[in-house]
Amino acid sequence: MAASATWSKHFMSTQSEIDVRLIGDDEKPLFVDPTTVGCGFLLFPKEMARVLQEAHVHQALQTNKTELWTAVRRHNPSVPVHLITATKDLAPGDAVAALNHVGKYPGYTIALDTMQMSPDGGKTFVQVYAGLSWKPISAGGRQEVFVAGPQKLLPGKPAPSLSEPARILDTFIAPSKTFTDLRYNASWWAPWLIIAVVWVAFVYTVDKKIGFRKVTEDSIQMVPKAADQFEKLPPEQREQQIEARTKGTRYFDYAKSVLRLAWFALIAGVLLATFKFGAGADVSFKRSFAVVTYASLPMAIQLLLGIVSLLAGVSPEGYTPDNPVASNPAYFMNPADSLVRYSLAAPFDIFAIWTLALTAIGFSCVSKAKRGTALAIVFGWYVLLSLVFVGIAAAFS
Repeated sequence: MAASATWSKHFMSTQSEIDVRLIGDDEKPLFVDPTTVGCGFLLFPKEMARVLQEAHVHQALQTNKTELWTAVRRHNPSVPVHLITATKDLAPGDAVAALNHVGKYPGYTIALDTMQMSPDGGKTFVQVYAGLSWKPISAGGRQEVFVAGPQKLLPGKPAPSLSEPARILDTFIAPSKTFTDLRYNASWWAPWLIIAVVWVAFVYTVDKKIGFRKVTEDSIQMVPKAADQFEKLPPEQREQQIEARTKGTRYFDYAKSVLRLAWFALIAGVLLATFKFGAGADVSFKRSFAVVTYASLPMAIQLLLGIVSLLAGVSPEGYTPDNPVASNPAYFMNPADSLVRYSLAAPFDIFAIWTLALTAIGFSCVSKAKRGTALAIVFGWYVLLSLVFVGIAAAFS
């Protein structure tokens, strides 16, 4: 017998945890392993409840998802089907809430499509959702809903999720593959761990080859107003401040390996809000955070090059860990001469632009935003942030 379920407004609270994604006409079909399908269902308004039966579920899916449903029933002739009556207006995410209420399909992915059915023998027609649920390979801890037309859901083995080493490598040689894979597994720990380890190695090398006292002294001279005030202090106070700042800089720079997660989270949150409310894109925070983390991997290359230059004997005069290699015009400038010009030149950095391009590619892959829109949003924020830093530099010059 078909299992029936009703649900009401309190289920709507679960929609904040659901990703609903349309499989567009220009996208490849979604392949589903028939052996993982848990059930089929019809989700319909209450006026259809008196006329629909279990056979209508099979009929609808046989019509709408012919190849897949045929394969499912071949594997499991007694596959469960559910008649789900909605008491409110239908929405794709409602299917997850309803099936969770049934209690047999926790974490299952759902695919559905709209159909027209008549409660009165063809006089009037109402919209219903015909769909099915299956165990996903991975969804990053989130349930997903796919709105997929008749030819966009086919039987077959879905492509396995990329391994972490493959995703790291593809970030540099085939970034779209990595970021597309984040739709199904939004893990971020591997790129962060790489960046953190390389950063600690870089800071250790700076400490041994340059020394944080020298770094601290140079950072004071970079800001003319701060340098003037510092020079007016008695020698004893200058020495005390140098020692205190040196210790603080050393600890803070090592701590950046972990604190960088907060910076990534801030960037992810700002971009998430911009893509959602500015471009109408559908993306979760976890995916946004993963995109930002993977897109930051060029930083690891920059830091490795910085380690090489330090070991090769780069001059300690004017060296700053924040600009470790000659990847932007500011590297060749003395910030003490003009902090504003230095701040204007620093954003034209090869590794920063590389990271921005990867970030835009990532958001276009996980949110289906147009590539041009993604580039405009990401680079727009970068330009705005750069101008803010230039303004701060002007204030302290």
